[in-house]
Amino acid sequence: MRQLAKIGGALMLVYLVLRIADLVLRGQLGPALSGSIESQCLLIEIVVGLVIPLLIVYSPLSNTRWGLVTYGVLGSFGVFFNRANTVMVGMLDNAGGVRYFPSPLEFVIVLGMITIALLGYIFLCENFSILKPENEAEA
Repeated sequence: MRQLAKIGGALMLVYLVLRIADLVLRGQLGPALSGSIESQCLLIEIVVGLVIPLLIVYSPLSNTRWGLVTYGVLGSFGVFFNRANTVMVGMLDNAGGVRYFPSPLEFVIVLGMITIALLGYIFLCENFSILKPENEAEA
């Protein structure tokens, strides 16, 4: 599991560099640090969803189950918060004061996508010996 977390950490590091490079190249680093609600949400997304998980995965905490679970939860939060920032926070000014909230159908679609991902994960674990029982892991 730790090797998989390291691969994920490498991808997160590449994404973080690309994200910061994008802000710099588009001249948006100043607005990203302006203190507005949009910039605060961006900083939360980057720090909680990228920086902290990267610190965990490249530290001794990645040797513990708690560290790996925290890494996974915070990384997942970062992906969710990225989408929430884009759809809900990033479009506040452009929507003319109209607040967006997902329709029930959008919730159902997301739930279906999560279900498909979980079923795929279970299929891979059961058919490709990804997770070994604890008594086999010690042998």
